[in-house]
Amino acid sequence: MEIKNTFDIIFDSPNIDWECSKIAHLMDEYVLNYVEELLDAECYKTAIEQFFCVTEACCEHFISDEHWGEFDDMYDPDYSMLATYRRFADIIKNGRMPADCVEQFKSGIKKISEMESYIDYGMPMFVSDYEK
Repeated sequence: MEIKNTFDIIFDSPNIDWECSKIAHLMDEYVLNYVEELLDAECYKTAIEQFFCVTEACCEHFISDEHWGEFDDMYDPDYSMLATYRRFADIIKNGRMPADCVEQFKSGIKKISEMESYIDYGMPMFVSDYEK
């Protein structure tokens, strides 16, 4: 299944619950677990593309579906993305990712950092981790 086709499933309005935990579960099930497998297989370009595709979709839905009103201290999709981001960060830190993929990753971070969800709400939190 093409990743973009999964967004209708993941971000369907009945999946918006407290802390958006159902959305986080579906993000993990449909995308982020696959990204982890790609990282294990050293398919970095595809892993980066998939990661930022779902991250961008989550950022857009965070605003358009008003996810910001569905949690008080935990936004579960943010924690899912943070865990996957940390896998990328570890691979980069240990010098295992080729330079062109590192640049692709940096470009993805920059794009996400310019989105309303990050500028106005600090979501996804991994951007601030990256900026440190």
